[in-house]
Amino acid sequence: MSTGPPIPPTATAITTGTTNNDLFAAVDIGTNSFKLTVVRTDPSSGRFLTLNRLKEPVALGLDTTTTSSATTISAVSLDRAISAIRKFQRFLHSHRLPPSHVRLVATSAVREASNKSQFTRVVKESLGLNVEIISGAEEARLIYLGVLQFFPVFTSTVLTIDIGGGSTEFTVGFKGNVLFSKSLRLGHVTLTQEFSDIVEENVGVFEEFVKREWRFTRHELRSLVESLYDEEREMDGRVKRVGFFKRRAAFILAGTVLLDEIFDTLAIEEIEVSGYALGGGDHGDVGACLRGELFECLRKLNELHDNGNDGEELSVSLDDRDLEYLDAASLLHNFGLYTGKKGYHKQSFHIIVNGDHLHGYTKEEIKLIALLVRYHRKKFPKSDVLEGSAKEAKQKFRVLCTIMRVSSAVQQRLPVNFQFMEFIPSPEGLKLVLYESEARNQSADTVQPLDGDINLSMEKELEHFRMVFKQNLSILVSSSISDGQTDG
Repeated sequence: MSTGPPIPPTATAITTGTTNNDLFAAVDIGTNSFKLTVVRTDPSSGRFLTLNRLKEPVALGLDTTTTSSATTISAVSLDRAISAIRKFQRFLHSHRLPPSHVRLVATSAVREASNKSQFTRVVKESLGLNVEIISGAEEARLIYLGVLQFFPVFTSTVLTIDIGGGSTEFTVGFKGNVLFSKSLRLGHVTLTQEFSDIVEENVGVFEEFVKREWRFTRHELRSLVESLYDEEREMDGRVKRVGFFKRRAAFILAGTVLLDEIFDTLAIEEIEVSGYALGGGDHGDVGACLRGELFECLRKLNELHDNGNDGEELSVSLDDRDLEYLDAASLLHNFGLYTGKKGYHKQSFHIIVNGDHLHGYTKEEIKLIALLVRYHRKKFPKSDVLEGSAKEAKQKFRVLCTIMRVSSAVQQRLPVNFQFMEFIPSPEGLKLVLYESEARNQSADTVQPLDGDINLSMEKELEHFRMVFKQNLSILVSSSISDGQTDG
């Protein structure tokens, strides 16, 4: 197994300068995928600002061997795990995180493995990192706390259900306290592994069902199950060989059937989907990563201009507080969905402006956040939207609103296999490159327009970006990515 030598914990601090003591990172080592979340602390508010999210489709549970009492992680899976964590580690070193600010947490796949001690030992020996294996009860508790960050249900008794690759967690909570929790060894990866030899491409059916809404009914779920069954029968037993990442499409059927059984057993009529879970967020909140990357890129370009280098200067300077406004608007933008009315962005705006729940923000800041929610989609804001405010406040709103609009629009058009992104300054303007997962191990890099040409479908948004920032933004997809490119 080619694990390679460990990276010295202090190497980055010595070679690239002082460490960033305000940055923290968490790695969720799951059965299906590994996820990295990087946040920055804001001492003035005590909040965390999400800067980056990365994801690797490791699928630890895909090729495990199972006995009557335990499973065993294969050498191939262990090798994939080390490769994924090494990519995360390089990324963290490029951002100069102190080793003590990084936490790695393993869940069901490692927890239930007979060779879990080997797994943690190899990670330690190869990378110098400690892996913490948490219990099912602790996993359920953290998932509940994650849901509280997404939904305003702190004072309500709620049941949270998290279907993972290797286990499903149930938690009943009230005011941050767990009243009941249960972790079952049932997951979409392990069920697929045990009961199906067919790898299916039913992503299209699933995306048609989801439509990026935050709730669905028992009837809608049953319709999805029937659609997936029909698609399987139409395949007539034929195996479709697809890229590694597309194998997760096969897990959709198992996860959907499991959720359908849970609905029947507990007599659930409707459920809402949380963008936050164990790690504070899944790929569904990839918009946070888009916003953070674009925000940091624009801020760096502005700093280069201030230092006398070429580049367009922003009309206002950006700081961490501005990134927090974007994060707050993103978290609150779907509140209007609870009213059941069309134009939820307008409903969300009125809830934020007329409510009294955003403690720690001034009236001007609350109005700014509310307007970012109001204009993150549909019509562009008019020039007098902040009438009576200072010129700098109006300019800052235009900048932040454009960042949020572009991020939201791109998120709606991401390729199914999207895994990583980066903004690249060029003489022609900014380039946003979206990398697809199945091409990670190819030797040659090719960058081309996204299928369906996202630039055409986003023509108005890109024109607005050009008007605000005085430079072009083009969006490309790469069919390949090398290990080194994930470093920043």
